[in-house]
Amino acid sequence: MGFRHHRSVALGRGAGSLSASGIGISARIPEPRAADDEAAEPLPLPPPARPRMAMRTRHVSFMVSRYRRAFRRGLIALSQGNPGIALAELEQASLKGGARHASVQLFVGLSLMEVERMPEAASALRSVVASDAPLPDRLMRRHLSAAALEVHMTPNITAHTGMDRGGVALLLAEVLQHAGRPQEAIDLLETFGARTNSAALALCLADRYLMDGEWREVERVTDAFETNVDDLSLQILILRARAQRELGEFIPTLTTLREALRFKQRDRTLLNQARYERALMYEAEGKRALARKDLERIFDREPGFLDVARRLEDAPLALSDYDLELLPSDAG
Repeated sequence: MGFRHHRSVALGRGAGSLSASGIGISARIPEPRAADDEAAEPLPLPPPARPRMAMRTRHVSFMVSRYRRAFRRGLIALSQGNPGIALAELEQASLKGGARHASVQLFVGLSLMEVERMPEAASALRSVVASDAPLPDRLMRRHLSAAALEVHMTPNITAHTGMDRGGVALLLAEVLQHAGRPQEAIDLLETFGARTNSAALALCLADRYLMDGEWREVERVTDAFETNVDDLSLQILILRARAQRELGEFIPTLTTLREALRFKQRDRTLLNQARYERALMYEAEGKRALARKDLERIFDREPGFLDVARRLEDAPLALSDYDLELLPSDAG
């Protein structure tokens, strides 16, 4: 189904889907607030990770075009952790006739990221996303046996995306945030979200709206991801539940969290995040025994999780909680 269309920017015709494993850049999802009356401090965006790719081992003839030789030298330098040399070679490849190839501009952008020239990297990657040229193209396939993008979206979630336009769009959105241009990142994600049904894009966009306190927007972009199928979808459900809790929607929040906690074979910290959201919802509704049950289960598994220990100390159970039979037999 994809996102309901919200806003768009001119990107060209190609909108790829996301696939699997390799080059990295880090983003972040804010942790749940430690207390309802305290705004969570946003975590700093880590710098992009070093590119990882597998080169094809083949002889390159002297007769090969100069831009192709420069492109190959640039890829080798980048794979060996020499982004400055890589950037010089790839810019030469562009000047010598390779500018028409989307792959040249892509690796120029990746090299610029490595030397922390984020605004210029964003410009290079935007030209790739806006291009109608095929991606991956023949030049990339000739010199690389394997290459992909690896986006660390949360401490518990890593999205693996192919070097197609969907993957580059996700990477560009993170670069734009590093460059201090969050609205451009939102516009880009909205455009590709309207074209694809990518959980990675939904998670990235929900994160951005959550940081801005736009709870209805978080609900909208996560509407198509209400089923718990893996850790990534579980993280989406947690963000959706948090937005619903902030809106005071008790029943929808519990419904979302029931789905989030449906499987015990998920990342432990993500499950604790879901239980924590449910505990906050119960506290807001005055259901102290139910909230405490979730907090105790978190404490048993991860004693240092957020402010769980303090909440348990500050909120002892009253006899009336038992008299009203609020204690559940199993809180999920």
